[in-house]
Amino acid sequence: MPRVSIFLDLQTYPFEQAVGAIKRQVQQLGGDVKPQSPSDIARAKLSAVDFDRETERVFRTPEGVQLADDAVVRASEWLFAELRKLSDEGGRNWEVVSGRDHARYGVVRAHGCSALFNWERHFNDCNEGELTIRAMGASFETPEEGRAGKHFRHFGSDKIPTVERNYKVTRHPALGVAWLSGGKVVTSEDVAGEILNLMINLITRRG
Repeated sequence: MPRVSIFLDLQTYPFEQAVGAIKRQVQQLGGDVKPQSPSDIARAKLSAVDFDRETERVFRTPEGVQLADDAVVRASEWLFAELRKLSDEGGRNWEVVSGRDHARYGVVRAHGCSALFNWERHFNDCNEGELTIRAMGASFETPEEGRAGKHFRHFGSDKIPTVERNYKVTRHPALGVAWLSGGKVVTSEDVAGEILNLMINLITRRG
């Protein structure tokens, strides 16, 4: 479909008018607008149940577990790349560092602030997998730095501004492996974008 944007002020125009505008646009593009029949609704519900069952099966396979692990790594890599880009664009010369212990634990550090990635799942099943990310106003060593004997002196816990976010792993027909946050399905890039803004808030506090 052609890329089309529709802007409506929902405080001025009722929600029903917004729906009508979208339907009209679909018709102008040659689409067929018709109400769903009870059979259509039933098929959609059955399809959703089938997809959920398939997700449970996939997440119990080595391939499914690897896909979830890759989604965790993708979030930390996106965050690292964006922090590097922001540092370079403004000539800020932040020290931006990233490291991980496989997918289970990772650190992205920039200008004295850190994001800690904790990915918890069963060994061969990630159906209940949860990603916890903490944005902290202190420098934490990466796993590689820790193994090399480079341990940072952290502030006391009462002096570290900390924001924590939790994301449940899920699967979406269009997005593949994704995350549940606040009742919404989000991508790994969406997760990283939220943490990026939290880290920028901490960095700007530091000056």
